Amino acid sequence: MTRIHTALATLLLVVPGLATAQEIQPNEEPMTLEQLLETYPDLSAIEFAELDTDGDGYLDADERAAMNELDIADDD
Repeated sequence: MTRIHTALATLLLVVPGLATAQEIQPNEEPMTLEQLLETYPDLSAIEFAELDTDGDGYLDADERAAMNELDIADDD
């Protein structure tokens, strides 16, 4: 019975964490210039700095949405 209780307690701790991890979409996480260059090799450091409106060195989802205005996003 103790093993069952231990297993159930473990599941109660792990399952909510898995649900939270699945809710986070990759496109919602802030990205660095280096990460964006993998997808957008034509993105310049100057353009990145213009998009990084809060100056934290990352582009969040809102800042990346502005990439469409600069005609950078997915030109291929």
